[in-house]
Amino acid sequence: MVPTGSSSLSFEHRSEAPAPSGGRRILRRQVLAGAVMAAPAAAIAACTTGAGGAPPPEASTASGTVEFWYSGLGQSFTEAYTAMARSLNEKNPKLTVNLSEVSGSGLFLDKIVAASAAGTPPDSFNIQLIDALTLLPRGVYEPLDAQIKSRKYDLKQLWPGLAEQYQYQGQQLVMWAQTTVTIAYYNADLFRANGLPTPTELAAQNKWTWDAALAAAQKLAKEGERYGIWTLTTPQSLQPWLWMNGGAGFDSEEKPTRVTMASNPNSLAAMQWQADIRNRYRVAPTPNQLRDELTSQQQGFANGKLAMYTEQSNIDQVNTAVQKAGNFKWDVVPLPSGTKGLFTFIGGQSIGVCSGAKNKVAALDWLFWVIGTEGQMEVVRRQIGVPTLKAMLDTPEWKSANSKAPHATAVVQDSMSHARPIAKTYLWRTLATNAFNDNITKMNNGDLTAREACQLMDDLGTKILQNGG
Repeated sequence: MVPTGSSSLSFEHRSEAPAPSGGRRILRRQVLAGAVMAAPAAAIAACTTGAGGAPPPEASTASGTVEFWYSGLGQSFTEAYTAMARSLNEKNPKLTVNLSEVSGSGLFLDKIVAASAAGTPPDSFNIQLIDALTLLPRGVYEPLDAQIKSRKYDLKQLWPGLAEQYQYQGQQLVMWAQTTVTIAYYNADLFRANGLPTPTELAAQNKWTWDAALAAAQKLAKEGERYGIWTLTTPQSLQPWLWMNGGAGFDSEEKPTRVTMASNPNSLAAMQWQADIRNRYRVAPTPNQLRDELTSQQQGFANGKLAMYTEQSNIDQVNTAVQKAGNFKWDVVPLPSGTKGLFTFIGGQSIGVCSGAKNKVAALDWLFWVIGTEGQMEVVRRQIGVPTLKAMLDTPEWKSANSKAPHATAVVQDSMSHARPIAKTYLWRTLATNAFNDNITKMNNGDLTAREACQLMDDLGTKILQNGG
């Protein structure tokens, strides 16, 4: 949710830098001193005086420019970072932040590693969950423990499991910039027009289950016009479906040594359900159909071609897409529960400081500003996920947030109570690239059976885990 009158373009200077070596293209967004939109004082006070559980940050005395890289973030998140940089600059006009979007071919994490090896890393950067985990053993990150202690930042104020996810060899290397949970979005007008109880109504009666979701999807799907449902299919987003069915993707969540998508019958059954909604019941688009007919799941939902779908909790982005396209009434609900209840996983964006940062002092001030109450209030305002400070969900700003989905704040809060971290391994990116992604796609396209795909994931994934990469 963007406050009236705010615009990142109105307060920043854009200059496109020449493409560095390796084809990396960087778009710089420098937040300028003197052009600042301050957060409302009452909103900040509500969080810093007990609600957020964190003391106000120490006054920044650093100077210079923080080079901050990111890649693949939506507009709302970019605007949030821009607003965070403005408010820090207001507190300390000697410190500015360059928000630089790194594009081009290749993985963003590889570009971070290459820049660090060449001695030219950014001072700080944002990266998604599984890539941050992949980077933990690479020596890229500056340890944060001493700063956490000196700044009196209480890790217990975070959602359970968040801090531990980014610890390596006893050190805290990364912090979360915001968190997300997977929730279900649905077209309320379609449910009403077809005389069906909404998922929200079913959830209130403890009847929002996999079977109920499938039954609704079958009634709402219309061949050649609309699909009934679609679910996220990344390997990390599939983990909750395994958990909800009494399964697991690994032999151990703490120290995984084997992938168990096929060898665990409950995991296999959950994956079979994912394949069936696409290839047996044909109420969900296959990956090929999604690409060719809907462009993306979010766009398909906005255009009225998808009645329900699951997505991370970026409410503002979905609302913008709906307003531009279908402009219908919609709402959100937790994922449908399985035989073992409801689970979801903690996802989101991370922030760290590079060990080779040129302006490390300023970069640390920036990081703790982002993860403090002032920075996290921008997450609340824009509804781009969940603030990392658990107590902020008790603030008036969160409770009164106009998310355009009637039950958004309550659903996100409830889902966070059922969220847990994914398995602790630094090989997630390798597993996704070399074991999971292709076989999940083939299963969902009907090119492999669920058993065949899951067995390949077991074989390839276990080899990766046991070989260390």
